[in-house]
Amino acid sequence: MEKKLVKLVDFIKDNGLTFMGTDSGLNSDCVLLSGFALYIGERDIDVLVAAVYAARSNPVKTVVGFEFELERVFKYAELNDYGLWWNGEDAEIMYVF
Repeated sequence: MEKKLVKLVDFIKDNGLTFMGTDSGLNSDCVLLSGFALYIGERDIDVLVAAVYAARSNPVKTVVGFEFELERVFKYAELNDYGLWWNGEDAEIMYVF
């Protein structure tokens, strides 16, 4: 796997992101992954989607349609520099990366 894809898969697993929630749960997972992806310089939404599937022990159980929410959130995160937050101390305290 590509280096950034491996980082994203590890991030998903290490932080317990499931992409199986509804409403705010799914949105939260998408925001976290989007911001972290931007932080490591990944801007290809297809790589993020692939990471979600690769991280799941059973990809069939992933919420159908999470891709739409991830793409929507990623565009917003990119426009609003969500990757910058990951440079701070709070990110290091709250998440494994």
